[in-house]
Amino acid sequence: MGVAIFRLTPQAVDMVTVARLYRDLLDDRIAPAELRARLAETAPGIGFLDGYWYGRAGMLRLAG
Repeated sequence: MGVAIFRLTPQAVDMVTVARLYRDLLDDRIAPAELRARLAETAPGIGFLDGYWYGRAGMLRLAG
């Protein structure tokens, strides 16, 4: 699945750090597992959603 457009939804966390983490992922500077770990540190208590990845509603959490 290629990424043509990428959108982050603003949250009450350090969004500059969040954006930089995703930029690092997209530029292959960090692995997906590292991204998830660092996001969990940056934004504790905020869940990860993956519905679009599975062709479903984006607000769903289907894996992990």
